[in-house]
Amino acid sequence: MNFHSLTRPGFVFSRITIAAAVLLMPFAGCKKAPVEKPTRPVNIHLEAQIFRLPRSVAFTMVLNQPKNTDYTAVLKQVQALVAEKKATLIATPSMSTQSGNRAVVESHTEFRYATEFQTPQIPQQVGGSGSGALEPPPKKITTTKTTTTSVTVETNAGFPMTPTTPTSFETRNLGISLECEPVYEKEFDTITFQVAPQIVELEQMLKFPTEKGGVIEQPIFYEEKITTNVTIKNGGTAFLGTMEPDKTLNKNEDMTDVVFFRAATW
Repeated sequence: MNFHSLTRPGFVFSRITIAAAVLLMPFAGCKKAPVEKPTRPVNIHLEAQIFRLPRSVAFTMVLNQPKNTDYTAVLKQVQALVAEKKATLIATPSMSTQSGNRAVVESHTEFRYATEFQTPQIPQQVGGSGSGALEPPPKKITTTKTTTTSVTVETNAGFPMTPTTPTSFETRNLGISLECEPVYEKEFDTITFQVAPQIVELEQMLKFPTEKGGVIEQPIFYEEKITTNVTIKNGGTAFLGTMEPDKTLNKNEDMTDVVFFRAATW
């Protein structure tokens, strides 16, 4: 091949074509990656329904159901009992949250009560003079009478005694609360949630006598709570369980509380 053949236009074009092909070889077969569209957060609406009904009715209608029961139909039957005044709807706490986020709804009355007290004290100085200065107490403030069977201590009635005084307090929330953390699984169209419904009531106040005829009152609380994990179909209903109501509030009837829970995306 001579010099003239190397400089011919066709030969130069062939060399350029081969060079371009070599440069493009690493990119052969590569496709442009699709741009993923951002997905909006999944919102979930949650609702608990708590009913109080006779234990025999709860056993027949709710507890005696076979496995894989559609509790949506059972819930409608219990709601019909409320309309017939054969059951009572205790509470219906509800809320909405995003999948994977914890949510809490509370309806409470704050009850404050004393937990620590100062015992009665006899003051070290009593009375006063015209100038307003306190005078020391008499040297002899008690007398003791000894018999063969007992010892009696008499306190000088002229000395006042401060009453038992509360020095520390605590607060307990009375009412309904619902905590839940739902997670939506798109592949199965299900909602898995950890949930904890709770009812706290004041059962009674206990009275404890103190010195000089005083009384200290201490509360007794009654708490119902279920903590569980459940998976249901999107829009479905779950039966969480039963809770025992305070017997002092239902002395003449054998009652029980049943708890249903519904969850759906929106």
